[in-house]
Amino acid sequence: MPDAQPFSPPRTEADLGARRKGDPDKVRLAQRLREETLVTLAWIAGRLQTGSVGYLNNRLYLLRKGRLKYMIIGPDPYSAVSAAEGQAEVDDNRT
Repeated sequence: MPDAQPFSPPRTEADLGARRKGDPDKVRLAQRLREETLVTLAWIAGRLQTGSVGYLNNRLYLLRKGRLKYMIIGPDPYSAVSAAEGQAEVDDNRT
């Protein structure tokens, strides 16, 4: 795959709900389910909480074309670090 980011699939139902619907790990998991099983895209979209079938299909297309990227702007939304602490870390890295 063209992305250099490691694959870290969601582990629980709570993880699925906490991540964005277009999270690249969810999309990679959906792609793997499509390749290795006979489940429908509608089932995958519902189970992985990725929104509509059309949206998931678009994300899978972008993944195949190498245009689905990790987009992290600001501090990691999954970390326990507050926004103020995250900004302090960014400022420290710039000096």
